[in-house]
Amino acid sequence: MTQLHKLSPVAATIGTIQQFPMLRGFWPTSGQSWDGSTLRYSDYSANGFHMLASGTVNSQSSLEEAYEHYVPHVHMNGFSNSYLYYPDNSQFDILGNESFVASAQRGLTWGLWWHSDIIPIAGMGLFGKYWTSASNRSFLLYLNAASPYPPVGLVSGTGITNLQVAPVAGTGDLTVDRWSLTVIRFDPSTSLKMFHNGHWSSNTTSIPATIFNGIARLEVGSYNNGASRFDGGVSMPFICASAVHEKMIENLWEISREMFGR
Repeated sequence: MTQLHKLSPVAATIGTIQQFPMLRGFWPTSGQSWDGSTLRYSDYSANGFHMLASGTVNSQSSLEEAYEHYVPHVHMNGFSNSYLYYPDNSQFDILGNESFVASAQRGLTWGLWWHSDIIPIAGMGLFGKYWTSASNRSFLLYLNAASPYPPVGLVSGTGITNLQVAPVAGTGDLTVDRWSLTVIRFDPSTSLKMFHNGHWSSNTTSIPATIFNGIARLEVGSYNNGASRFDGGVSMPFICASAVHEKMIENLWEISREMFGR
């Protein structure tokens, strides 16, 4: 009898994220297209929001092997203007109170696997929709520029005041070249939570009912219109117009961590 092969961690990870409720965009970085002038990374949410590449990003020669599995990812050089973006679009203006979402699931969830090549010399953007000017602050995940350089997630309810969440002390210290999974979960009027490498942290103080609807574009590997760039690798970025259940995020960690060497 022919034995069926076990589903690979890459396929299992992609399938897991594709089942997240209200998935708005998902870029495993394993698919790309080139028309001779523009490089795009495919959106696996089936919504067609294919990310554009700014500068020189490389996903082919930078495939890294973790254990016996290949990890699809994009490598970015923060010093050469390389990152991914999608122009401002109403589909990413996720406020957290969308009427088409069941009330118990309303919110916003976004995250990705990432590793930094360097100790940040300034705040480096990982994933978000955020400009520091013109009060167009919506949501952002970035690396703090102060030791131990943890990831920080934030949302803004007014476009002026940021509400932040950071890892539990001692769990978010940056290790160069080591992969991390970071997911931010916004539950309107209730909490802003971070899942980072198996640990949850939470901010429950003055949580807004909605997120500010700004005109910034969606960026991976940067924020502030490409001004604050990331230097390292990113994989599996996704965004959902819902507060994805915590157990589903924990399951993503367990399914994908081996191939990222965690």
